[in-house]
Amino acid sequence: MIPRIPVHVTLSQWFHMPLGEVLSLKQELRGVAGRHETPVIEGLNENSFGSENDVRVREVRTVQGSRLDLIHFDLLRVVAACRGVIRHPEYVGVNYHPHVTFKEDEPWIEEGEKIALEHFELIESIDSPAGKREVLKTYDFTG
Repeated sequence: MIPRIPVHVTLSQWFHMPLGEVLSLKQELRGVAGRHETPVIEGLNENSFGSENDVRVREVRTVQGSRLDLIHFDLLRVVAACRGVIRHPEYVGVNYHPHVTFKEDEPWIEEGEKIALEHFELIESIDSPAGKREVLKTYDFTG
């Protein structure tokens, strides 16, 4: 197992929420991290996602630890409890497909490769032409 983490595995779609709920969200996310063991993922087939099939991805599955779909559903519950609204609900729930998005010159997961995802991040995204994104907090899986 290589001790690096792919660019990202999306566990929840982007969402909007009232600023007054951010503290509650952060507390709830600590609970999510505590309920789940570190997932170990394996790279599966390469695929294309997006409305025009122009986003290169490697689908992944959990081979050890907490399943990504269970973490995903736990996060959806937390976002809803904190009055969050998912931007693209068509990609959540039964339509959630764990994957790593390919980006030039960034880490990638090969077919059959196994990687431990030791943490997840809460990322703030500013809706602007610059598309600023900032990691607000990192949560280690401890379940």
